[in-house]
Amino acid sequence: DSWNTKRKKIAQIYTTFFEDISHIKVPQESADIEHVWHLYVIQHPFRNNLQNKLAQEGIETIIHYPMAPHKTPAYQAQQKDLHFPLTEQLSNKILSLPIDPHLAIEDAQIIANIVRDV
Repeated sequence: DSWNTKRKKIAQIYTTFFEDISHIKVPQESADIEHVWHLYVIQHPFRNNLQNKLAQEGIETIIHYPMAPHKTPAYQAQQKDLHFPLTEQLSNKILSLPIDPHLAIEDAQIIANIVRDV
């Protein structure tokens, strides 16, 4: 529970820092479900530039799905002509920011500021 509480605080920091930036899309939280924030995945039009800048600052990020799932070998073996444009677009924009419960609040704010600057 304490880890979930900490991740929720970090998610709130990120969401607050990015709320006025139209080109950054943040995860949506449902009012009737308590999110545990296992991941905090944003969409950014210049994802690779952002990831590179964060890496230069020593901040590790992850692209959990660098390829649209239907384009992976597992699906290609069954159906080669699958085309899902939205999924393909999203696979080029998504980036998971650090949300580890051991991350200091101050570090989350630093990360958020770097993302804002990029």
